[in-house]
Amino acid sequence: MAANMYRVGDYVYFENSSSNPYLIRRIEELSKTANGNVEAKVVCLFRRRDIPTHLNSLADNNAKEFEEDSKQPSSSESQKHQLKHRELFLSRQFESLPATHIRGKCNVTLLNETDLLTRYLEKEDSFFYSLVFDPAQKTLLADQGEIRVGSKYQAEIPDRLAEGDLDGRVQEKLETKVWDPDNQLKDSQIDQFLVVARAVGTFARALDCSSSIRQPSLHMSAAAASRDVTLFHAMDTLQRSGYDLAQAMCALAPQGGPVLCRDEMEEWGASEAMLFEEALEKYGKDFTDIRQDFLPWKSLASIVQFYYMWKTTDRYIQQKRLKAAEADSKLKQVYIPTYTKPNPNQIMAPGTKPGMNGSAGFQKILSCESCFTAQSPQWYAWGPPSMQCRLCASCWIYWKKYGGLKTPTQLEGGARPSTEAAPRGHMTRTEAQGMPPYAISAGRAKLLAKNRQTFILQTTKLSRVARRVCHDVLQPRRAARRPYVPINSTAVKAECMIRLSKPSKAPVKARASPRADLATIVKELALQAPLRLKAPSSTTTAMSGNQGNQPRGASNLLGKRPFESVGGAELSTNGRPFTSGMRTTSQSLVKRQKVNQGDSPTPVVFVATKYTRALRKALTQTEMRRAARKPHFPLKQDYQRRGTQRRTAMNKLTAKVSPSPAAVAPVALSPPAPPDDAAGEEATMSEMAGSEGDSATGCCDRCPLVGIRRVAWGVVLGGAVALAWTASTHSAKLVLLKLHAPFFITWFCSTWNLLVFPLYYLGHLIGSDQRQRPVTRFRECGEALGGGAVPLRALLRSSAPFSVLWSLSGYLYLLALSRISASDASTVLCCSQAFTFLLSWIGLRDRFMGVRIVGAILSITGIVMMAYADGFHSDSITGVALGVGSASTSALYKVLLKRRVGEVGAGVASVLLSCVGLCSCALHSWMCVLLYLTHVEYWPFSQRMPWDMLCGLAALLLAFNVLVNLGGVLTYPTFISLGVLLSVPASTAADLYLTGASQLSQVRLAAAGIIGTGYLLLLLPEHWDDSALRWLGGLWHGGWQKDSMAGEEIGIEGSTGARPKPKPALA
Repeated sequence: MAANMYRVGDYVYFENSSSNPYLIRRIEELSKTANGNVEAKVVCLFRRRDIPTHLNSLADNNAKEFEEDSKQPSSSESQKHQLKHRELFLSRQFESLPATHIRGKCNVTLLNETDLLTRYLEKEDSFFYSLVFDPAQKTLLADQGEIRVGSKYQAEIPDRLAEGDLDGRVQEKLETKVWDPDNQLKDSQIDQFLVVARAVGTFARALDCSSSIRQPSLHMSAAAASRDVTLFHAMDTLQRSGYDLAQAMCALAPQGGPVLCRDEMEEWGASEAMLFEEALEKYGKDFTDIRQDFLPWKSLASIVQFYYMWKTTDRYIQQKRLKAAEADSKLKQVYIPTYTKPNPNQIMAPGTKPGMNGSAGFQKILSCESCFTAQSPQWYAWGPPSMQCRLCASCWIYWKKYGGLKTPTQLEGGARPSTEAAPRGHMTRTEAQGMPPYAISAGRAKLLAKNRQTFILQTTKLSRVARRVCHDVLQPRRAARRPYVPINSTAVKAECMIRLSKPSKAPVKARASPRADLATIVKELALQAPLRLKAPSSTTTAMSGNQGNQPRGASNLLGKRPFESVGGAELSTNGRPFTSGMRTTSQSLVKRQKVNQGDSPTPVVFVATKYTRALRKALTQTEMRRAARKPHFPLKQDYQRRGTQRRTAMNKLTAKVSPSPAAVAPVALSPPAPPDDAAGEEATMSEMAGSEGDSATGCCDRCPLVGIRRVAWGVVLGGAVALAWTASTHSAKLVLLKLHAPFFITWFCSTWNLLVFPLYYLGHLIGSDQRQRPVTRFRECGEALGGGAVPLRALLRSSAPFSVLWSLSGYLYLLALSRISASDASTVLCCSQAFTFLLSWIGLRDRFMGVRIVGAILSITGIVMMAYADGFHSDSITGVALGVGSASTSALYKVLLKRRVGEVGAGVASVLLSCVGLCSCALHSWMCVLLYLTHVEYWPFSQRMPWDMLCGLAALLLAFNVLVNLGGVLTYPTFISLGVLLSVPASTAADLYLTGASQLSQVRLAAAGIIGTGYLLLLLPEHWDDSALRWLGGLWHGGWQKDSMAGEEIGIEGSTGARPKPKPALA
């Protein structure tokens, strides 16, 4: 009866969930609701599992300090774990709960320094607390106030003065005397003066209008005048008057009228007093909150003074009596019968047979998660249903009362018990209990597979015997087809024990596996050991050559890559570019060198050579898949022959694509081919230039004649590019003077790009030994655009966006030519290289180079100076803006082409330009008609149409595109880019010659010089600093001939394939 009787002040268990631990609360008040149920107002206490994780470290530190200060005896890890379950945290939070949810009493005490922590473990339902948790602020504070010791908090007591010594301190500076008991007045005289002071106060209140309204009766005025404030004023007046009664009485009633002294009771109104009583009932004696929420216009001292005066009034006494009567009427205790309903978490009634293989629910083979026992009169489900964990009856009661398990779990760093030695430390929980690995359920396997750590699967001897003896019961083939269905290992073990007890009809035959002796194994390993190859004499290896061409974009660390990124282009495993819509990934050099240990079981690295690359590119997708399905079969001879042919043909495709008829010759947006193919590429180029073919393949990199020939061709082609661009620019300006139809001119010149592939094929017939049919050659070159042998419709569909950018760039350039001079337009168009670098750095994640950033800044600065060369209200601003639009569109064309196709050769460039011309002819014709009908542009259909000038302009632009895109076969791309830069002074000279008057100014000259400097900085190769250091180092050490030649060749090509190893700083 007494155990089920709960009173105010008791600490009790509350159950809010059938699966969660009990809540520990302290009953503050018991009350009945309107429907007759009993409700308890309780104070919340929190466990460690209820507070935020970061506060547990504060609690641990407080526990360590307590153990050190109180000198607690040492305890085991299990006791420390269980002591955390006995620790609670008090709070100031209240809540109301139904009394029917009470499940028992407990004892909670404030932790004392004299207590032994182990005594709490010996007592049932015993808890302690030392810290207070604030749920709103998420803080932990000490419940007891500490004694502050030190000079900050205590006064320093001076030494006692000896008799006869004088105190040298000046008392007037230290304190103020307000009353002297050794005065000349008698006590009776002082009392008479105080009566006079009260009378003066009463008279003063009668004269005051506000006081007469608040205190209309004489008794109330006399009572107000008799309070302490009047007496204190009278005694202070005596002190100031030197205890002279006559002077003091004159001070009480000066000439202006009697002095009126009021306290807080008179200053406060009735409404303010009501607010104070309401606040006092809500907050108690928390005067700071009372002032903040109810009386912000009152000072804190005024509220405290009014509180103590209010306690002397009848109002306070009346409220005190009402609260006492209300407390007497409330419930003091309540009887709650013992809760006997079954818990919903019970998973099996006593005596129930365990399920067989394939049955749902919990298996009997699972043990208790806390004490690891396998026998219990009652089991309870614990944790998420997918884990299928359970607790025995005693551990379930411990879990409900103390909010934890008796032993630490794996998440808490606890070790699971085992019955055998070292290898069982790596076993799973079920294996440590003597269960075979195939008895693990699906949910438990998900839990145990979170950490990717090294583990072994080790079964017991009984499990290994059961596999052979109970083969028909186990049915391993059927179980392997159903890996997620648990196996009833208990039934298998029982059947195994029955069969082992009977004598077997025939002994079990063990299969002896033949094993070779150690001498034979060592001999075979010695024969199969690869020979150590001698490192090549060059400065780079096959690995470093591939590493130099990897993009600098960062990505995830991929252990297995479906493709390799070569030269910044996105290529599949057979070397062909991906089609549109396929997403590709690439990773940086540093991350690519770090291979995941789980994905590389053996330290094997595959290094591709030029032969394997050509062979891989020669295979089609079907042939590649067929070879991958049979990796141990050698490839056919025709595949190898085709790979050699394709390697020879692909080495000739080294030119870049010019973005538009109004664009500069592009510089490589990414490093060129790897150094493994450099020798073959040089040989093929020299063969097309008229050399002796394959005889120069091995020495073309070291032969100065090849470099001299390429430089000579570069000078010739660079001058040709400058002349072609200058002539085409001035021709376009002359055509615009007679025919102001810039879009029609752009469309007419773009259609002439249809002749690019026929010109390329003519060069193929002249310079190649292995000639192909036009259709075959067109399809082979068009594979890069469509991802395979695609029809012409797919090529046109993929080329349509580039055709739009091509026409837009040319149209904007012609509009700029109509407003500014040809030299200014050519100068602004040179900034396309800066925009290309910026877009490549942002969109393609190319390598960041500080020198190119400086070049881009200089180009933009030159644009601004060029725009405001003639003032703020001139046509130069509009013309330069249109030129910048043409240059940015050209840069966007380059970057999109690089992202879509990658590094393209001459054949691919010719196919693309022909497709662009076809798209312009087929798709943009309606735009010309629309502009003509809307009178935006006009052109005559009669003899006045300047066909000769139009055809001359189209021929010059065609020659320029052919030189830019196909000239890279004969020379270095840098010379072609320099030819575009030389077109600026050539256009300036042509302007001076044609106009006859100078249009140059100092601002224009400075802008052109700045843009030209930025253009040259953008042409610097990727590793120009290493090349310069190597060249200077060669000069310093005397080997200037060989090193200077290598440095010059690197600086001209802009290639990173032959990047030298960096040398230390010069002494």
